[in-house]
Amino acid sequence: MKLINNLYMYPEQGMLDCNTYVITGRPGIIIDPGNVAFLPSRLDGLRQDGIDPADIGVIANTHLHIDHCGANGAFKKLSGAKIALHPVQQRNFHFVVVDGARLFGITPADFTSDYLLDDSLLNSEVALELIL
Repeated sequence: MKLINNLYMYPEQGMLDCNTYVITGRPGIIIDPGNVAFLPSRLDGLRQDGIDPADIGVIANTHLHIDHCGANGAFKKLSGAKIALHPVQQRNFHFVVVDGARLFGITPADFTSDYLLDDSLLNSEVALELIL
């Protein structure tokens, strides 16, 4: 669902999912791909809005709870996008992603970061300032 100009939002689909945002441009950015179980319907939404997953070059997360990052690996495989984490997320990765999922009896998300973000995330259309 297009919100404004090059910003799209895809609402959570069910339990342990989240709202997903896409910013088109170069590179395209997906923020919080959500739960892998809901990825097929999320991809349908992208395609209905004319967004090809191959147009996405960066996968970013607001935080690393399973409902936000569970589809990171699958989306990366499908799109070829790079997973970018903030250094704080990288430092706490095992505790949040692995231990956090196991605490709830859920299989941890299977992905690794490709690079670390600094204090901003840029594409041809917008600059996002990262605040922790």
